[in-house]
Amino acid sequence: MSVTEGHSGPSRSRPAFHAEWDDQRNCWALFESSSASSDEGKWHFLVEKPQHDQTRCSGCGRSILAHQLRVGYPVLDSFSAYGVKTAYHHEHCLPNDVFQALGDLRDACRGRSGRRLVLWLAAHVHGWQKLSEEEGAQLTRGFRASLACDSEACDPVRTTPGKDLSGAPPTNSHIPVSSLLEQRPKMPC
Repeated sequence: MSVTEGHSGPSRSRPAFHAEWDDQRNCWALFESSSASSDEGKWHFLVEKPQHDQTRCSGCGRSILAHQLRVGYPVLDSFSAYGVKTAYHHEHCLPNDVFQALGDLRDACRGRSGRRLVLWLAAHVHGWQKLSEEEGAQLTRGFRASLACDSEACDPVRTTPGKDLSGAPPTNSHIPVSSLLEQRPKMPC
């Protein structure tokens, strides 16, 4: 099952947040259980540092480098042994489907206090306890940036916060325009 994004990218599988994390197999799996409606203590995401630079982000298509965090969540996949596979993203490249499926996450990201989001992430992200304080803050900022980037005003090409990788010429906003004009060579008429 796939959903086609309008103008912002290729088709992608829908999140399968009804899948459960299997600690023995170290993967997501679809289990038939009566507790499917219970959201208490259920992992929705996996966070870790990749072992290599060959993991590609499902959001932007760029490599997730070994020093970065990768966030994985289950998506339906009929070719997988357990019916789901893990889609990996940069922490700031999560798609809007995630926030639509998890309303409490969306509300926590929109809230003024970061404490509510940190508590939600601690309860629903497998690997949160292994993160340093700085990495936890980075993950929190990334989730908020993902939600903000899914607004209509955001460029569909996702970039790392603070970096412009869109190919547009760099802007010199910190240099006064008058000094740039003075440095320009004069052309003979």
